[in-house]
Order: sequence, then structure tokens, then C-alpha cells
Amino acid sequence: MKYKLLALDCDGTLLRDDLTVSKRTIEAVNNYKNAGGRVILATGRMFKAAKEIIENLGISGESIFYQGSAIFDIGTGKPLLIKYLDFNNIVKLLKIAEKRNEIIQLYDDNDNCYIKEENPYSDVYGKVCKIDFIVTGENLSDYIVKRKIKPIKLVIMNEEDKLKSNLEYYNKKYGKNFIINNSSKNIMEIVDINGGKGNAVKWYADKYGIKKEEIIAVGDSGNDIQLMDYCGLKVAVNNAEDKLKEICDVVTKSNNEDGVALIIEKYCLGGDNG
Repeated sequence: MKYKLLALDCDGTLLRDDLTVSKRTIEAVNNYKNAGGRVILATGRMFKAAKEIIENLGISGESIFYQGSAIFDIGTGKPLLIKYLDFNNIVKLLKIAEKRNEIIQLYDDNDNCYIKEENPYSDVYGKVCKIDFIVTGENLSDYIVKRKIKPIKLVIMNEEDKLKSNLEYYNKKYGKNFIINNSSKNIMEIVDINGGKGNAVKWYADKYGIKKEEIIAVGDSGNDIQLMDYCGLKVAVNNAEDKLKEICDVVTKSNNEDGVALIIEKYCLGGDNG
């Protein structure tokens, strides 16, 4: 088998716009697993926000969450690897974001998500990911200091026209301390500098003796760029951001057109599998 591992982003890649996985994709994933291949999620989602997707695909073992800041054992629901945000620097960043009136979500190592107050973004996010929030009622910078919470990911919600300037602003200030990128047109994510999907895939591959060139990765957004650093075949779905398409080897059909299934059928099950 030429490609032994398939690392899949979720939103905008594996999931269609209606947040479902097509029957064709489920069948392709199962056929690939039955042939001896390994499939992992490589998502920015929390573990509990991806659990239903995992169950639908029948994935077992480990998968990657929080944009590579955590690897969970799916069977036990326990983290096997955690990359914490540097506490002092994330508190400083939070204080700046709070002064700028940013809409912030913060995640800890117990699979919790914190917000200061409910807002239109959290309403949509909660429904999409099927999660509940811990509403603090105070600034998150103060809340995590008082309670000694150890964050693993921070999200800043943006209007689409503000995302680019926010990415530039926070990368200029804290790009040496954190990986700062986007998972959609309005979500900016911040994780540890040693986190990221690519580093997490390497951890998984090393554990199971899989070579870089034996890995296919499929994604759609800025937070998938680092994922492409550790794979043999870089794949973007057709609805992906241009900056991701530019570095990929293959552009498949969109998330709504079974783009992932087509890649599995061609490169993992078909004539290009070697």
C-alpha cells in the first residue's frame, strides 16, 4: 500500500455544508480501512464536537483535535498529547484582545470552552458543534488566572472583512510565541508554537512507523497549511482558500461533491495506490 495514512480536516473538507458526511465518503473511508489503511481526523474542533463525526466514520484509535494541540484516544476520551499555550503570553494576548473588544473563545485540557458572555457567534458555533459553553461573566484573562486554567487553544471571531487585518496584527505581536491562522473566513485560531496539525500528524506517524511520503492530507483552510508540511500527497478541496491550493499537489472536487471520496478512490483504492 503506497499511502498508509489519511489525515482529514473536518469542516469544509470532510463535512458538506449541511455538516453531514456523504454515504459515498463513508463507504470510501471504510473500504480504505478494510484494505489496511489508517484514517485520522485532523481538526480544529474539540474532541466532543467531533465525536459524532468519528462515530459515523467508524474511526478508532487516536485522532487530532484543537488544531494539533491535542491528540485524544477515541475509546477512552482521554488526551494522549497536549500542547499548552504559554500562560504568561496568552494572558497578555487576551488582555490586548479584550481591550480591542474581540469576541473570544478559550479552550482547556478538559474539553471545555469558555466565553465571557453569550453572543451571536457563540449561538451559531454552539449549534454547529453541538456543545455548551462555560459563561464566565468576566474577562477571560482574569478568569483563567484566578482559577489556574491551562488553555490549549484560543479563538477570535471576526467579521470576514476584519480577518486579514487581525491575522496580520496578532502575528506581528505574537507570531513567535504561537501559531496564529484561520479555520474559516471569520475564525482566527491561536495554538502553541509547537502545536499545529502537521506536528500532531508526525507524532502519530512516528508512533506507528509511517513515513511522511506514505501520508495523504486533505484540507481547506489556513490552519491546514501546517498539516501539509508533513505528508506525501497534499490535497485541497476545490472550495479551499487559494493560499492552501497554491501549496498542494492536487485539488479535488469540493466538500459538497465528494472531494474526499474521490481522493480515496483514486489514490488509496485505485490504480494510483501503487
